[in-house]
This record gives sequence, C-alpha cells and structure tokens, in this order.
Amino acid sequence: MPNYCAACYPNKVHSHRGIYLGDFVDILLGGFWSNKPRSQLPRFPWWFSVTHGWYKLMELCHIVHFSEQFDKKDHYPRSWSIIEAAKRCGIPIESVRILGRVSTYYRAKFGSKHYYFDALPSRFLHFRLDEKAYVKKKLLKHGFPASEGKMFWSKFHALHYGKKLGFPLAVKPARGTHAYHVTAPVQNEEELRKAIALAKQYQPRFIVERYCVGQLYRVSVINFNQVYTARREAPNVLGDGLHTVRELIELKNTDPRRGDTGQKDTTLHKIPLPSPGLRPSSPLGRGEGEGAMTTTDVALAHAGLTPGYTPLKGEKIVLHSKISIGSGGDIYEETPKLHPENREMFRRAARLFGADLVGFDVIADDLSRPYTDQQCGIIEANSIPMIDFHHYPAQGIPQDAAGALWDAILADKRVRYLYPVMLPQRSFWTRFVWHFLDVVVPHARDFLLRFRMVRKLTSRQRFPAGWLKPDIAPETAIAHLKMQGFEVVRPEWIDYGEITGLRKLLDHEKQCHIRFFDDGEVRAHVEYAPEARPIAHLLEQGLHAANDMVHNFLHQYIELHHDSQAD
Repeated sequence: MPNYCAACYPNKVHSHRGIYLGDFVDILLGGFWSNKPRSQLPRFPWWFSVTHGWYKLMELCHIVHFSEQFDKKDHYPRSWSIIEAAKRCGIPIESVRILGRVSTYYRAKFGSKHYYFDALPSRFLHFRLDEKAYVKKKLLKHGFPASEGKMFWSKFHALHYGKKLGFPLAVKPARGTHAYHVTAPVQNEEELRKAIALAKQYQPRFIVERYCVGQLYRVSVINFNQVYTARREAPNVLGDGLHTVRELIELKNTDPRRGDTGQKDTTLHKIPLPSPGLRPSSPLGRGEGEGAMTTTDVALAHAGLTPGYTPLKGEKIVLHSKISIGSGGDIYEETPKLHPENREMFRRAARLFGADLVGFDVIADDLSRPYTDQQCGIIEANSIPMIDFHHYPAQGIPQDAAGALWDAILADKRVRYLYPVMLPQRSFWTRFVWHFLDVVVPHARDFLLRFRMVRKLTSRQRFPAGWLKPDIAPETAIAHLKMQGFEVVRPEWIDYGEITGLRKLLDHEKQCHIRFFDDGEVRAHVEYAPEARPIAHLLEQGLHAANDMVHNFLHQYIELHHDSQAD
C-alpha cells in the first residue's frame, strides 16, 4: 500500500520535493516580481498579440488545442462557475487542453481580442498576493486587523521569536493552501518544535504567528467593491439523541451535493466513515482499504469517543482537527449578514493590494458585528480564491460571485465586446474619423487637464434618467449595456463624478449616450455621432433626453426620474 502525507490529506501527496523546488524558484524570481499588480486584460487584437501568437504556435505544434466542449467532471467548481456565468453572459469561452489533457487555463474572446487566464479571470494580477509574510507585513503597516507574526528559515530563531511572542501560536508554511502542514494552536515549546518540523517538511520557509481564536471566514472581494462572505466549519455531525456518530455521518453523506473524498468537481465532500476494521497501529493515510485509519477515527479517538456513541440532541461532534472542506467540512454563505463596517474594511484591504479579485481568510467571532468590537484578524490572502464557496454552500443563499467577476471585466474601458462602430454598413470615412477621435481626443483631453489649460468639469450634462437600485453595482449595469451593443466612449469630456460613458449607434448618424456616476446617478441623451456629424455634435444640435431608451435597456437596474428635465 502506498504512503501518503497525513498533513496533506485529503490530497494524496507522496513527496514534497516538487513543492520545495517551486518555493526555491519563487525565491529566485522574487526580485523580478513587482509589488504592483500587473494588468491582465489584452491590449492588442489577436493579430498583434504576443500572448495569442505564443498559444497559436503551440497549437500548430500540437502541444495545445482549444475546446468549446465542457464536461463538469474535468473542471474545478470555481472554474465551472466561471464557465456557466460566461455562457449566461454570451461570452465565447474555451478550455485550453495541453497534450490532450484538460488544464486550468481558459480563453475568452472580446471582439477582436483573446483573453487567457488561469482558473479565474481578473483585470489585475498581484504576484505576491499569496505570500503570507508579505501580506501580513503590509496589512499591519497600514493598520488593518492581522495576526502578529514573522517568516523564518531557521528553527532556532523561530523558537526564540515564538517564546518571546507568547503562546498560543500558529505555525504554517510561507505559501500554500488548504491548511497543509499547519499546526494551531501551539501551546508550549515542545509543540512549537514539532510544528516547525512539520511545516519545514512542506517548505523551507515558514511563519510563526499569534494564534487567533474565532470562526474561520472566506471573504472574496471583486472589483474592489463587491464583498462576499462564507463561514467555514470543520467536518461535524449534530446529535439528535437517536442515531450513533456513524449513522449521523451516513445521513449527512446522503446529501447529493457532497462528492466523494478527493472528487474534483464538487465543493462539498462526504465525511470519511470510521474504519470498521481499524487497527490501533494503522497510520493515517496508509492505503485506502479496510484497516486504514481515517481522519474521523483520529478525531473520535482524540475526543475519547467511538463510532457507536449516540450524541445528545444538539451536541456537536467535530470530526477533524482542521477546518477541511475536502474532508467533509461545511460552508455557510453569510454575505447578507456582513456588517457594513466590515464590508468597507475589506474593500480598503483589496484596494491596498490593487487586486480586483482577492480572497481573504479571516478569523473573527462574528462578522455580523463590527471588527473593531471583537478579536478579528486577516490571516492570509489568495489571488485565485475559491469563489465556489459562495455558489455551492451547505446552507445560505448562493451568491453569483462569478457573474460579478465577468461584469467587472466587461465594464472595463479596455474591453470592447461588440465594437459596433466597425459595422460594415458604415462608410470607410466614418470609421476612419471615429478611430482618429478615439486615439487623439483622450490624449489631448488629458494633456489640457494636466497642464491646466482647461479646468475639470464641476457640473453634469443635462437629462438625468434615474438612479441605480441600491443592490445593483455599476459594473453590472455597464456589462449589461455592453452585451446590448453599447461601447465605451473614450473621446468625451468627463463630467463631474463620472465613472464611465457608453453609447449605442441608433442609425448611421445618431447615438444614445449614457453616463454613470459614482453616486449612482444615470444620465442619458440622444445626439449626433461625432464621426458622422462632428460640427452638429460639438454644437449639441438635436440634443434631447433618452429616458424611454434607458428604461428599455436598464429597466431592471434603475429607478427612473419623474422629471426628465431636472438638473
């Protein structure tokens, strides 16, 4: 029977050599990684894109190929939620297969541009976001709640620091996920030595930090604005006074949303059953047959219980030493309960790192109360978080985090999904003028504003159309308009508080122009298109309100103004 690492369960890891090598590569390349996020969205059309050219070359060499066919069992749940959301939005998406095998890479298409991403799409990528020590240092420096701690190579220095910091402590590898080789709480020096040795089995660098008491939350922040919260619990059963522990596990495992241990395409997993033929000497993770000791056996033995024990009604029996989702842990979606003060704190934390997609692991008593009124700490950040926690919880109302992620990308000014200005029925001269304005006007505008040749607008154009509903994010409405044939208006003067402006061509010479503002207001008007009739556009000839059109396009997202002429 093969031996697996017990500290990496339920993943069947034989050796950590590859992880060690990967950590040394990260260290060597660390000097090349910038502390600033890198833009992920494609800058050039596919015919002038280096990234697309590289993938095309590998496709010609039969190393990779792209498939529009998706089988759920081949994809992780977080990526599957992205695939489903892309199909709902009408975004063409393909899976990247490497040497015939399904990978975690995907390709989406926006107009003439191809967008490649790993697992989850985002506008910005921060290479150091998964470094626990870097995240901890930056959070503490800027006054965010985080557990005090440091990263070490040396056991000696870590022991000295740990004793100085005081027990209880937590010890974990410097990088990693799923709580692999994490020990918490560490109560004394002897446990600290063992915890350091366990962490160094996984990686050469490790962190010693103050242990936080409370519940574990996953907080996902999308586009610096939308915050989703899920509470996680260790595998457990709740007694009813009638059934034994084994029977309660079997009942809980009948939930069709729970997959087998190690199953790739499910978020929730079954709790391992106690081994019927358990031998006390059987090591955890050795083999998979009768007599193999499971995490459930270890937890019950630690609690002094047996599988035949009948818990009292309401008595909770914890069946794992860690909050392991892969071993049958529970996820509770609690976004509606998140306190507004906490929501704003997580938004500010995401802005601190410049990442429009980040998952924070947080320990707190209760995030429905302000973080300032309780013990609370961000313990790490994730650049590719498990957003499926919000889609497929054990309890709670599922949240469409994947849809919000696509909305944020579609709302970006660099993404032109349909680009209707290039419709073939438009004349060459009209298209040429629009491209000229599109390139020249933004730079000219920024130059005039920077050197104060003209002042910024302190007012807004006429024709208020309505306000975004309180539960609607601006990027959601903007993404919806783009899918309806609107495009971002780059050659425009930006009104006071304007987020972005979009237009839709109504015919060969008129357009509907909609502006979104940071206070939720929406204004819209119909005017002559600048490339068709530039003089009439500048003189605002034929300018009039477009409330009826806005209602047709955005009726589910906005509350209309009663007076269309009000300022």
